[in-house]
Amino acid sequence: MEVIVRILKVNPWTGLTKWPTTFDYVGPYWTRSGNIYTGLTNEDARRLEKALGKQEGELNPNSDFWTTFAVRIGAKDLILNTDRPMDEL
Repeated sequence: MEVIVRILKVNPWTGLTKWPTTFDYVGPYWTRSGNIYTGLTNEDARRLEKALGKQEGELNPNSDFWTTFAVRIGAKDLILNTDRPMDEL
């Protein structure tokens, strides 16, 4: 399945207009207790680790992988295909 992600020109919360050269970054959710919520089940994490050639446990919520993982969204549409492991992630 293809998913199109695009930046909103006007932020719905603040009403501020985004400049064409700016970017948004989307990453995992940090809970109030400071834990990372990835949205992956254990089964999904193991399957994606194998598909991406990562070591077992590298996609665990407490892994260092998630401290730097983010998806950059700019002025152009970002087209993700969930059949590709990295795009699913």
